[in-house]
Order: sequence, then C-alpha cells, then structure tokens
Amino acid sequence: WQEVQKLQAFDAEPGNLFGISLVLESGNALVGSSRSEANGAAYLLRVSPSLLSVSSDGVPTFNPQTGLYEQRTVVRNLSTEAVPAMRLSLENIPEGVRLYNGTGGGEASIHFDHPIAGLATMEAVLEFFVPTRMTPASPLFSVATALAIDPPLTGGKALAIDVVRRTEAGGILIEFSSEPGRFYQIQYSTDMVNWNDAIPIVRAAGTRVFWHDLGPPKTSSPPAEDKSRWYRVISVAE
Repeated sequence: WQEVQKLQAFDAEPGNLFGISLVLESGNALVGSSRSEANGAAYLLRVSPSLLSVSSDGVPTFNPQTGLYEQRTVVRNLSTEAVPAMRLSLENIPEGVRLYNGTGGGEASIHFDHPIAGLATMEAVLEFFVPTRMTPASPLFSVATALAIDPPLTGGKALAIDVVRRTEAGGILIEFSSEPGRFYQIQYSTDMVNWNDAIPIVRAAGTRVFWHDLGPPKTSSPPAEDKSRWYRVISVAE
C-alpha cells in the first residue's frame, strides 16, 4: 500500500477523535487514526503497483527420481527495496494435475517465506503430480509481495533418513520411510545448530517419500550455494 494523502479536520477541536473508522473500496483504503496528530487524522492508501514479475520457459518436464513434473520459473524483484516474502499463484492447471509443493491449501499457490533483495532474481521450481504421466500444459502465473509468516510449531519425533544423494539437476534428493497420510516436516541446516523449515510440510502418499531440494520455493537457496547442507525429518504431531 502507498500513502496518497493525509486528511485532517479543518475545524478540529480537542477530543473530536477525527478518523475513527476504516473504509475499503476499489483498491483504496481510508484508514482512520483517531490518536494521530493532535486531534486525529485519516490516511488515504492505494494498492501499490506490483513489485515482482514472474516468467517461465517451456512446459513441465518429468523427473523419474521423484515421479513428479518440474517447471522452472524466474521471479524478479523490480524494486530497489527488498520484499519480505512472495506468493506465486497459478491458474488454468489441467484437470487432475496437482501442484505438489503448493502451500495455499485448496488454492494453487506457493508462499516463499524468505526475503528477496532489491533488483534480485530468484529461480523457483514448481512440482506437479500428474496421474496420467502425460506432460501437462504450462499454467498461467502471477506473483505478488506478501508478509513473512512465522512457521507453526511441529513437535514430533525425528525419523531416520535412508538416502541422501546429489542429482544431475544440481539438487539433493532424500528418501525416508513414511506412513500414508501422515505429515512430515523436513528441515535443513548449514551447521546442524540452526535449522530452517522447508516449505511446505509433506504429506506422505505412500510408504516412501522422495523429496528433491532444488532451492526455492522449498528452501531459501539452491543446495549448491552452501558448502554443506544437512537434513532432518520430523513426524508432525497430530
């Protein structure tokens, strides 16, 4: 939001509490602040133009190691200021195709909960589950700035990771045993002291989970950018 104008009563008197309500209409907001200034004020705000752009080349390609189709997108911060987080939304996804690494619940969207520096470019890999194993058409993309969200507490027991290996795509693939329908939080670290939650929490479809770390939006950066990256898996308490 951008501040367009500040309004104050020309005939204000002490105790008037001018600006005590909120009005939203057509991308504008009139926000009252009764304790602002001496006798209150109202601020006219307008939705800011998009600070981010997104593009993608080609169509999703099949990854036999995970059984998912992957599509690379490039998000650009057009502003000189950093944005705290972003939400990437998809439309026109073919029927039956599911955004596997989505974080929007019933919506096809991804919340990337890490800052994007001013004028920076970030590559985000989207994963699709396609039951027909036929290459799906590319969806339509849109991106917007968002607020960072504190991750939920996911108390549970740690599980053994059976396999950790690098992939030809420059990522890291981990495998672990799972219970169908159960949720698992994957965490990563560069020092085994400070741990970060991967996005989103994984829901197991079978008795094995194959999880591919290529960087955003699952993790804050590609694994190749770290000298070492450690992983652990926590079974989320129900």
